[in-house]
Amino acid sequence: MKESMTVLLPEGIQKRDLKQKAFEIGIRYTVLAQEGIGIVMDWDAPFYHIVKDWAEGLNVSVGRLVENLILGKFAQIEAQEKVWGKSEEILPEFTVMGKEMLTGEPLSSFLTDWYTRAEERKRVNLLLREEEEGIPLSDDDKAFLIKKRAGRTWLESEEFAQEQREREEAEARLTPKQRKAAEYSREITRKLNRIFRQQGEEAAHEYIMKVRELEKSEGREAALKYTPDQ
Repeated sequence: MKESMTVLLPEGIQKRDLKQKAFEIGIRYTVLAQEGIGIVMDWDAPFYHIVKDWAEGLNVSVGRLVENLILGKFAQIEAQEKVWGKSEEILPEFTVMGKEMLTGEPLSSFLTDWYTRAEERKRVNLLLREEEEGIPLSDDDKAFLIKKRAGRTWLESEEFAQEQREREEAEARLTPKQRKAAEYSREITRKLNRIFRQQGEEAAHEYIMKVRELEKSEGREAALKYTPDQ
């Protein structure tokens, strides 16, 4: 059973304004008020304060802030579809873990990691192109490529040389069978990294799934020969 309550309208909004907005939308003004309450009830406390702080910082209402940000997201999706065509990619904002959809702080952390990885891929790809074109890289860009183990910058770094020395020392202690397994793993990893840089995370995931399938059905030699364009 629904409960009722009496509240004061926000400053600057009168009952006739509420009725007019409800008429424009096509609902009763009481339903409009209920939906407004329901929206905020879906927010967790930290998100509420983030929205309030952003709205105050931009000198706009909470409603205007939320509307503009959502319209920005919709416009981004529409622009991508105009350029790339219709995509079946799910929105990470509606990720389900187990049986529950992520919300609040867990969703915020998940999305931060998701978009950080996406921006890192963009930066790596940009810097690799600059490397190929002979454009000098800043120390910060070089450090980033070394951290991501990418490009000539990584291959020419002291960190790579040290890793090679440590690997050679470790491999010297391996049996022939273990050495062969290590070589196989390195080759698969090289292909995986190349696909990841050139085609993105989804293509890399599909490649490694196919490799695992071939390992089970035909063996490592078949998996090693496989390339995604086959």
